[in-house]
Amino acid sequence: MRINIVIPVSNQANEIPFAIKSIIATLKKFSGVRFRLFILNDASNDKSGKAIVRALTEARTGLEIYLMDNHKTEGPTKSMLKLYQVALQEPCEFIIKMEINRTFSYDEVLTKFCTYLKLNSGKTDEVVTGFRTLFSQLGPTPENKEETQERLQEMSASGCSEDYFPESVGVQAFPSGLLKRLLNAEVVQSYGKAWGLDVLLPITAKKWGCTLTTIPMYENSFSPRPGESASQESQDKAFQLVLRMISA
Repeated sequence: MRINIVIPVSNQANEIPFAIKSIIATLKKFSGVRFRLFILNDASNDKSGKAIVRALTEARTGLEIYLMDNHKTEGPTKSMLKLYQVALQEPCEFIIKMEINRTFSYDEVLTKFCTYLKLNSGKTDEVVTGFRTLFSQLGPTPENKEETQERLQEMSASGCSEDYFPESVGVQAFPSGLLKRLLNAEVVQSYGKAWGLDVLLPITAKKWGCTLTTIPMYENSFSPRPGESASQESQDKAFQLVLRMISA
């Protein structure tokens, strides 16, 4: 089985060494799988590019690795679309979008995703996403509980899967053929927002009749409050926009 892993990077020089070391160590545990890494540095101004090269050199991966740099900052959506297009040029059965994020365990997330894909390698119409299990760790606050119920009601009203919650771990897996179809869809090609692609792709696939599967992540893999992320408000707005687009 062949899995291409795409990793967007934007001003994350401090997180890169540990992330790359952990990701590569996890991939080495899997036999019978050919991995390729595709890493795109979105014109970071904090020496992320040098950190990537140094980390890969020290890791001595033995993997096939593609490094790319944007000449100017293009944002999450454009960067991810570029990464997906490049990764699809190399033969594979699945593409995993990985995220450099200090709030979860790379080993746990990648192990669960790769194990699931190996066991379900014949599925060509399924999108796999991670799911934050913060409530099981902390117990929901009244505000979080109310917000969750509102989100799920919105998704149900729009015809989306009640099992898909937008607070994913930033990791998703697509069969390569399905991802090609999604990237060619008019709703994706016309999407002009910087955030929200991680919501748009699985919900579009669901509207096509594909299966959405969420993998729960435990073991203290996440920061205590998802709202701590500086991009949380932008992601919430993007989620609302995607729901309106898909429901139209």
